[in-house]
Amino acid sequence: MFKAIRCRNITPFERNVSDIEFRSHTKNLKSNIETIFNLFSNGLLNTTLNSTIRNEEFENFKNTANVFWYSLHESLDANSNGSNRKIQILSIIAENFTYEELMKNLQVSPKTVHTAHEHHRKNGSGCKVLDKPIIVYKQMVEVKKKEFELFFADKANVNMSSYHIDKKTQLPILYLKDQKNALWEKFSAIYPDRMKQTLFMACLQNRRFKYRDDLGSLCLICNDYTYQPFEDLIKLVSNKIMDKKMKVTNIELPYIILIL
Repeated sequence: MFKAIRCRNITPFERNVSDIEFRSHTKNLKSNIETIFNLFSNGLLNTTLNSTIRNEEFENFKNTANVFWYSLHESLDANSNGSNRKIQILSIIAENFTYEELMKNLQVSPKTVHTAHEHHRKNGSGCKVLDKPIIVYKQMVEVKKKEFELFFADKANVNMSSYHIDKKTQLPILYLKDQKNALWEKFSAIYPDRMKQTLFMACLQNRRFKYRDDLGSLCLICNDYTYQPFEDLIKLVSNKIMDKKMKVTNIELPYIILIL
């Protein structure tokens, strides 16, 4: 038929590239051949006749958007669930579309879309899951542990509670006699080449060690003025005051202060 109307073949590629043919009816074919060849060489010529979509379904996917959603849907179905599979693919476009668009066109759940968003933010668009850093925990050297225990067994550094115990360790509560930084300076002077400050402070986070026991700022004030425990005050009153009535009044005074 084309020969009958004198349409000549100007296709710039062989049949092994594509079955599409380009023909021209003009007398001067040279310019048309050059135009077709330039378009083909620069990748601007669509030589695809049949896509991966089945021919009988092609009418339902005429526009590019539908082809895109169909292809992506098939890709998701072909891959298994998981961060390095379906979620990884979906993370490529997750930030560019709304939840409604992704759920409608890809038939995925809101949870899947949310996971794809998280994958995009944490690992990047379409990237594999980043390897988590391996954290190695080392136990405290026994020597350091003993030095720490010896330091806080000294009554110059702590007061041991006679009735409060730590629920976890079942050991008596220790009330620190000074601020943590001051205790660290004292500890580092005794053991200069042992425990580091970070580890020392971390060990003091244990519930067994307390600086004050829910008495507002009373313990801080007592610490600033170097007051001793009330038992020592009672001894002082007993030794210095001879009047029995005055002695009872003064001995009861610390307990009144404590209750208030």
